[in-house]
Amino acid sequence: MILPMLMNMALSAGTLLLEEDGDNVKLVTRKLGAVVILAKIPKEAVYQMSRTPDMPATLQEAVAAVSESQEKVLADEPVPLPVQRPARQRPSLSVVQGGRA
Repeated sequence: MILPMLMNMALSAGTLLLEEDGDNVKLVTRKLGAVVILAKIPKEAVYQMSRTPDMPATLQEAVAAVSESQEKVLADEPVPLPVQRPARQRPSLSVVQGGRA
């Protein structure tokens, strides 16, 4: 009975906060001088709900992929140079006079 009342007070006051600990994300409110945990969701569940099919299958694989991409030094990778287009020439027409080429 008291939890719905606290949730309504937190929602109306706009005092909802997200806190992270080792494996969980907590939705908390600090109402009436006390910290009330409204929800405790594992980080893996949050990742699974928000991932797209082209993303890695697990959170650990995603963290490994991000850390691997951050370890690459972009300055050491070759950068393709812009390709110079040949100068545009105006078409030239040769007029054949007298019917002979």
